[in-house]
Formats: sequence, C-alpha cells, structure tokens
Amino acid sequence: MPRPQTTELAHPTTEHADIDAYVHAGLKRLRVDLDASPRHIVGVLREHLDAGRETVNALDHDGEPYADFILEVGHVWGAQVVRAYGWHWGVLHFDGQDGGTHVIHPEGRAYVHPIRLVMDIVNSPGRSNNTALLFSTLAPNVLRRHLPDGLPGAYIGLH
Repeated sequence: MPRPQTTELAHPTTEHADIDAYVHAGLKRLRVDLDASPRHIVGVLREHLDAGRETVNALDHDGEPYADFILEVGHVWGAQVVRAYGWHWGVLHFDGQDGGTHVIHPEGRAYVHPIRLVMDIVNSPGRSNNTALLFSTLAPNVLRRHLPDGLPGAYIGLH
C-alpha cells in the first residue's frame, strides 16, 4: 500500500481555528478545564463516551447534535495527543484524496484519525472504548516498543 501524502497544519490556519473551536466546545461539553492534564482529560472523555454512547448513537446521524458530539470529543482527544506527546495536526491524502485531519507522529511513524476513532466507538456497541488505552500507548516510551525502528514517514494508522 502506498504511503499517504501529508500536509502539516502550521499554526495559525483556518483549520487550526476550527480545531481550537471544537476543542473548546468539547471541553465545555465534558466540563473539564483546558489546564487539566491530558491524561485527566482523556479519562473524563472515556467516561463520558461510556456513559453517553447509547444516547449519542440514538441521535439522528445526519443531524447537527450527533456531528457536534463526534467532532468535539474527537478533537479534544486529538488535542491531548498533541499536548502530551508532541504530535501535530495534519491532513493525510490517500491516493490523492483528502483523508481528513489526523494527529501525526513527529517523525511520521504513525497517525490517528481522532474523529474516526470516536465515531467508530459510538457507532459500534460491541467495540471496546479504547480511547484511554490508545492514548497511553502513544507515549514515546511505549510506542517505540510497538513500532519497528527505521519507519520515519511510514504513517502507520493506529486506532
């Protein structure tokens, strides 16, 4: 499979303004302060997802409340990866198609699509809510044990 092309989102951009707006709305939804530790925010997010999965999934999937929930919570999760581990926001292009905004490892070793992560958890009742586990796995001292050496620019998708 060919590697995706990436467009790094240098700050400030329109995309960053959108990301920041979703993060702030998501933190308000979660009732957590921006200054809280990333690990704490991810823990609250996980609990919120577990408690609200059925309620959110019952919403009209083409409606604004459902989309807002997914976008806000997904961006909050991604922002914690950026804060805690130095990853960055970027757009990945697969076969020339825009694959959406992702959080990307500083060396391009891996990426996560946080919106897809949250949407998959909400839409799959049998799926484990692995938001906290994945967040912990992305810590540099843990991730290097799971990704082979010599893979800068490999862009391995994690979820």
